[in-house]
Amino acid sequence: MRWWDNELVCHYTSQNIALEHILPSATIRLNSIAKTNDPRETSPWMFTAGGVRELTPQEFFERHDLFARTLHSYSFILSTSMDRKKSSYDDIGLPEKDFLHKGFGRPYMWAHYGQSHEGICLAFDRQRLECSIKQIMSPDGILLSDEVIYDDRPLAIFDATDFDSDSMSENASGDILSHILKYQKILFFTKTTDWEAESEWRWIYIGQDEHPVYASINSCLRAIIVGSFFQMYISRSCGNLHGNSIRMLQRSDGNLVFHI
Repeated sequence: MRWWDNELVCHYTSQNIALEHILPSATIRLNSIAKTNDPRETSPWMFTAGGVRELTPQEFFERHDLFARTLHSYSFILSTSMDRKKSSYDDIGLPEKDFLHKGFGRPYMWAHYGQSHEGICLAFDRQRLECSIKQIMSPDGILLSDEVIYDDRPLAIFDATDFDSDSMSENASGDILSHILKYQKILFFTKTTDWEAESEWRWIYIGQDEHPVYASINSCLRAIIVGSFFQMYISRSCGNLHGNSIRMLQRSDGNLVFHI
């Protein structure tokens, strides 16, 4: 089996972040979801309460603030790109066509997240990366993972932010967490169709504070792919950081990759 036939997910980043932070430390950071570049995720979500029982102002604002903190301050994200489904043009007998649908072969992703083709894409074994993230979780932490769906319908958002006051208990944090888990697909794994080219698989870690978490990549990193305009001598020195077991590849303008 070829290494790229495994279930890989790919993370695009800049030269600086990869060479000065991720690779030397052999860790990758899950960032606050409030630092993503999608206003739907970074903007405050308005808490509403329906039901027969009327909440007191203290009950309402306690849950409103906790809902906002959990979504934006206590939730951390690691975004990756999956393989897309092959098109009819991907099977015409040329070796380079094997890469056109891969997570690391996306010109769009290189342009937007890979430092305009000068950056780096890290290919991970998805299952092993998830195991690595689980190892650094706190006992009370929650890890969610799924592929993102792309949908422009707004009505589902209102369901995800409307709480049934009749079912609320005295445990505000428990109420909020149960609601978030119930609507996790809408809150964390849905984006508008403008983002569909990303074919995103993401991890969401819900912790108890605002401190970011770092997962080891030693057991799950499968390849380091550098962009078309990446300096070759830098990529060679980069290969020494993890030895010979990690494949070093460079993307060309024609979506080919080759060993360095």
